[in-house]
Amino acid sequence: MSLEVLKKRLKENNISGVYLFCGPEEYTKDHYADMLRKKVDSSPLPEFNHVFFNASSGNITELADSVDAVPYMWDSKLIEITD
Repeated sequence: MSLEVLKKRLKENNISGVYLFCGPEEYTKDHYADMLRKKVDSSPLPEFNHVFFNASSGNITELADSVDAVPYMWDSKLIEITD
């Protein structure tokens, strides 16, 4: 997916899908990741819809459980994977 498609989806409030941010432009990656975070963090219970997972110390079963769980009182869920 291109940056233009991501911009269009954010504008249309259609943030479904999987996003992988990579490349040398840290500002751009942080900016658009933050925009996705703000969409999910505006849900009634963001603590259930915004999951943080550390790949170096996490358990793959925990990640699978997070992926399989449906969003709580919201249209989408964000799972951030680091390391």
